Amino acid sequence: MRILLVLPLLVGCSPADQEGLQQALDTYAAQANQPSSLSRVLTGEALANAQKSAELLAELGITQTGQAHFAVNAASEGLGRGCLDLSKVRLFSAKGELLIPARANRVEFEASYQSDFRISKLEISERAC
Repeated sequence: MRILLVLPLLVGCSPADQEGLQQALDTYAAQANQPSSLSRVLTGEALANAQKSAELLAELGITQTGQAHFAVNAASEGLGRGCLDLSKVRLFSAKGELLIPARANRVEFEASYQSDFRISKLEISERAC
Protein backbone atom coordinates (compact mmCIF):
# COMPACT_ATOMS: atom_id res chain seq x y z
CA MET A 1 0.00 0.00 0.00
CA ARG A 2 2.81 2.46 0.78
CA ILE A 3 4.33 1.95 -2.68
CA LEU A 4 1.14 3.26 -4.29
CA LEU A 5 1.50 6.52 -2.36
CA VAL A 6 5.14 7.01 -3.36
CA LEU A 7 4.82 5.89 -7.00
CA PRO A 8 3.30 9.18 -8.34
CA LEU A 9 6.15 11.11 -6.75
CA LEU A 10 8.78 8.90 -8.36
CA VAL A 11 7.17 8.91 -11.79
CA GLY A 12 6.98 12.72 -11.85
CA CYS A 13 10.68 13.25 -11.10
CA SER A 14 12.92 12.76 -14.11
CA PRO A 15 16.68 12.38 -13.58
CA ALA A 16 17.25 13.72 -17.11
CA ASP A 17 15.23 16.85 -16.32
CA GLN A 18 17.06 17.31 -13.04
CA GLU A 19 20.46 16.92 -14.73
CA GLY A 20 19.58 19.23 -17.65
CA LEU A 21 18.27 21.95 -15.35
CA GLN A 22 21.29 21.59 -13.06
CA GLN A 23 23.66 22.11 -16.02
CA ALA A 24 21.74 25.21 -17.15
CA LEU A 25 21.81 26.70 -13.65
CA ASP A 26 25.54 25.92 -13.26
CA THR A 27 26.23 27.74 -16.54
CA TYR A 28 24.09 30.67 -15.43
CA ALA A 29 25.93 30.94 -12.10
CA ALA A 30 29.32 30.83 -13.84
CA GLN A 31 28.35 33.50 -16.39
CA ALA A 32 26.16 35.74 -14.24
CA ASN A 33 28.67 38.60 -14.55
CA GLN A 34 28.57 38.35 -18.36
CA PRO A 35 24.97 39.25 -19.26
CA SER A 36 25.64 39.18 -23.01
CA SER A 37 26.22 35.40 -22.93
CA LEU A 38 23.24 34.51 -20.76
CA SER A 39 20.86 33.97 -23.68
CA ARG A 40 22.35 30.48 -24.04
CA VAL A 41 20.73 29.43 -20.74
CA LEU A 42 18.08 32.08 -20.03
CA THR A 43 15.09 33.29 -22.01
CA GLY A 44 12.03 35.46 -21.49
CA GLU A 45 11.45 36.86 -18.03
CA ALA A 46 14.57 35.23 -16.56
CA LEU A 47 16.84 36.80 -19.19
CA ALA A 48 15.21 40.23 -18.88
CA ASN A 49 15.55 40.16 -15.07
CA ALA A 50 19.20 39.05 -15.22
CA GLN A 51 20.02 41.88 -17.64
CA LYS A 52 18.18 44.45 -15.49
CA SER A 53 20.03 43.24 -12.39
CA ALA A 54 23.40 43.51 -14.14
CA GLU A 55 22.57 47.03 -15.34
CA LEU A 56 21.48 48.12 -11.86
CA LEU A 57 24.62 46.74 -10.21
CA ALA A 58 26.77 48.51 -12.82
CA GLU A 59 24.91 51.81 -12.29
CA LEU A 60 25.44 51.55 -8.55
CA GLY A 61 29.08 50.55 -8.95
CA ILE A 62 28.54 47.28 -7.11
CA THR A 63 30.87 44.43 -7.97
CA GLN A 64 30.56 40.76 -7.13
CA THR A 65 33.15 38.14 -6.33
CA GLY A 66 32.53 34.47 -5.78
CA GLN A 67 29.89 32.30 -7.36
CA ALA A 68 26.45 31.16 -6.32
CA HIS A 69 25.70 27.44 -6.36
CA PHE A 70 22.34 25.97 -7.33
CA ALA A 71 21.36 22.49 -6.10
CA VAL A 72 18.34 21.12 -7.95
CA ASN A 73 16.28 18.88 -5.68
CA ALA A 74 13.47 18.06 -8.12
CA ALA A 75 12.60 18.81 -11.74
CA SER A 76 9.92 17.63 -14.12
CA GLU A 77 7.53 18.95 -16.73
CA GLY A 78 9.19 22.36 -16.96
CA LEU A 79 9.44 23.18 -13.26
CA GLY A 80 12.39 22.70 -10.93
CA ARG A 81 13.00 23.45 -7.28
CA GLY A 82 16.02 23.46 -5.07
CA CYS A 83 18.39 25.38 -2.89
CA LEU A 84 20.61 28.33 -3.84
CA ASP A 85 23.82 28.71 -1.85
CA LEU A 86 25.05 32.31 -1.81
CA SER A 87 27.68 31.88 0.92
CA LYS A 88 30.61 32.37 -1.50
CA VAL A 89 29.16 35.52 -3.09
CA ARG A 90 30.54 38.85 -1.88
CA LEU A 91 29.25 42.26 -2.98
CA PHE A 92 31.38 45.39 -2.83
CA SER A 93 30.36 49.05 -3.13
CA ALA A 94 32.02 51.45 -5.56
CA LYS A 95 34.28 52.45 -2.64
CA GLY A 96 35.35 48.83 -2.11
CA GLU A 97 33.32 48.34 1.07
CA LEU A 98 31.85 44.90 1.70
CA LEU A 99 28.05 44.98 1.50
CA ILE A 100 26.21 42.53 3.72
CA PRO A 101 22.81 41.53 2.27
CA ALA A 102 19.96 40.94 4.71
CA ARG A 103 19.24 37.37 3.62
CA ALA A 104 20.14 33.81 4.51
CA ASN A 105 23.15 32.25 2.78
CA ARG A 106 21.02 29.35 1.53
CA VAL A 107 17.57 30.07 0.11
CA GLU A 108 14.97 28.17 -1.89
CA PHE A 109 14.47 28.74 -5.62
CA GLU A 110 11.99 27.71 -8.26
CA ALA A 111 12.79 27.66 -11.98
CA SER A 112 10.56 27.25 -15.01
CA TYR A 113 12.40 25.82 -18.00
CA GLN A 114 11.79 24.96 -21.62
CA SER A 115 12.38 21.63 -23.36
CA ASP A 116 15.94 22.76 -24.26
CA PHE A 117 16.49 23.56 -20.53
CA ARG A 118 16.72 27.29 -21.07
CA ILE A 119 15.33 28.91 -17.95
CA SER A 120 12.35 31.15 -18.62
CA LYS A 121 11.54 32.16 -15.05
CA LEU A 122 13.68 32.09 -11.91
CA GLU A 123 12.21 32.96 -8.54
CA ILE A 124 14.47 33.25 -5.52
CA SER A 125 12.67 32.92 -2.20
CA GLU A 126 13.65 34.47 1.09
CA ARG A 127 12.95 31.15 2.81
CA ALA A 128 16.08 29.49 4.08
CA CYS A 129 16.80 25.90 3.13
